[in-house]
Amino acid sequence: MKISGITKERDGYYDNETRGCDECAGDIDYKAASVALRWAPIDDFEATFTYDYIKDRGDIPPQDPTWDGDDPYKNAANYDEYQKYDVDGYALNMSYDFDFGTLTSISSYTNAKDDVGQDFDGGSRTSGASPLGTLHTLREQQFKVWTQELKLNGDLPFITDNLQYTVGGYYYKSKLDFAQGTNLIVQIPNPAPGVDCGLIVPGWVNNPGNIGNALCQLPNTYANQQSKDEVKSWAGFGALTWNITNDIELHAGLRYINEKKDFETEFGTRAAPGGAVDQFYGDPLNPPTLPGITTFAGFPVVADDEWDKWVGEASATWQYTDSNMVYLSYSQGFRSGGFSIRGTDPNRLSFGPETIDAWEVGSKNEFWDNRLRVNLTAFHMKLDDQQFSSILNQPEPPGTNTLILNSEGTKTWGTEVEVTASVTDNITLMFVGGYNNVESDDNSFSCLDRPNPPLGQGCDPVLNPDLFVNGEPVNISEPGGDTLFTPEWNTAVTALYDRQIGPGHLFASVSAVTTDDVAIARDQNGELFYVDGYTLFNARLAYEWALPNDDLLTFEATGKNLGDKTYQEQRLFLGNGLFQGWAPPRTWTLSVSYAH
Repeated sequence: MKISGITKERDGYYDNETRGCDECAGDIDYKAASVALRWAPIDDFEATFTYDYIKDRGDIPPQDPTWDGDDPYKNAANYDEYQKYDVDGYALNMSYDFDFGTLTSISSYTNAKDDVGQDFDGGSRTSGASPLGTLHTLREQQFKVWTQELKLNGDLPFITDNLQYTVGGYYYKSKLDFAQGTNLIVQIPNPAPGVDCGLIVPGWVNNPGNIGNALCQLPNTYANQQSKDEVKSWAGFGALTWNITNDIELHAGLRYINEKKDFETEFGTRAAPGGAVDQFYGDPLNPPTLPGITTFAGFPVVADDEWDKWVGEASATWQYTDSNMVYLSYSQGFRSGGFSIRGTDPNRLSFGPETIDAWEVGSKNEFWDNRLRVNLTAFHMKLDDQQFSSILNQPEPPGTNTLILNSEGTKTWGTEVEVTASVTDNITLMFVGGYNNVESDDNSFSCLDRPNPPLGQGCDPVLNPDLFVNGEPVNISEPGGDTLFTPEWNTAVTALYDRQIGPGHLFASVSAVTTDDVAIARDQNGELFYVDGYTLFNARLAYEWALPNDDLLTFEATGKNLGDKTYQEQRLFLGNGLFQGWAPPRTWTLSVSYAH
């Protein structure tokens, strides 16, 4: 039997000026536990049962709008950005040894539920944000997944003593229940400055703050979406590994995948939540959770689709000395298509599958009596019909349409190097570096699908008549180039020190991690937004105290981003609205662990 548990707590690194609390946004409150039971009643049979539990009650990192100034860790959200995440996971692994091989069964079931509240506008109803005076969402999901794998592996001595095989099958079934309520108040500049908003359009009101009638707020809209997604997939696979000599190994594998998805979704409006406080706006704070959805035209949508694919892999390895080895590998990958579970346009919900072909060549080496390790890798990947997420503006609620789309694809090639040197018995130096060249292919999009078009201008035949023929949108070409979240260079340098002190072992390390300029978003015109490259300094100090009966007590202190570097991790352009998220500043952690 093995039992483990962990708890993590950390203050948030945002100060909320509206709710009046310091270090309250983006905090961590995490607990997990695991129990494993192993049973081996006879020499040839073994079974291990595992139960895992997770409970997460921390806040999600908030959105930081640009209208409230440049301080990255000041937040003005008036809605609590909480999460409730619970997971129960069960797994059973059984194996039996026959004369001709080992039969293994791996079964698992996971039940996960999460509720997440988010204040997308990052302010209060009295703020100067435009076009989103309020955009609060409440997402409620439950995800269940069952998997079963059965495989047989062993030797084939009747063919040759150096041939190993693996054959098996895999079954996957999942069910996702999704619901999201949205509280949306659109706030636009007053089209007739100096005139009361209610006199321009009945139902409009002036911003209730100190902005006067410079901004008009449209009536509150309570949107709601409920979706279900069920997946059934099975696969059969086989592989052979041939040790031609003690130094040369060849490997090849083949897999057939079949996947079917059933999908349904409805999208519309709901009544204001209880506790309405405003004649026109109901409850301007809380998203709706009440039943009684009124669907928009085209909903509900019920759809299904099925895909299948053969994929393969092959590799060759040559251990030409006891300390030096080279290898070459080729592999294929496949991800099925599906339906955009948060899409709000009933005519654009499905997307197609994507495939990848990957090559890798490398060398692993040890020198200096195994005190120096040098590993080199070069790779090339071609991704076709690449799936990507896009948030599109739309005038109707909830103001956004989150879709999965297919582009032509990307090509990636690069190199990596890893060097580890034990310079003394107590000091080890490590260097890891990589070069990554990623370019997307030229793409052709309808203006309906162009990522993040300006609000009201993305597919307007009056403002953009060149995008339409006979009233229908036509495709527009966009050149390929750099892609999101793919820095060209990255390196990490680490120094480690360890030695025996008294009844235990002391470990210490410092590292510097450098990332090149990286694109983290596209603006309204489809142009990439880059974050300048940066270096982060981290450190760790730990003491492992060996107790009687092989028990181990560990005290540890870690520090991350010791230089207190400020940089953005994400950015979102919505019409004229701009939202951003920041990485944690300097953080430190104290931990104690005990193993029996």
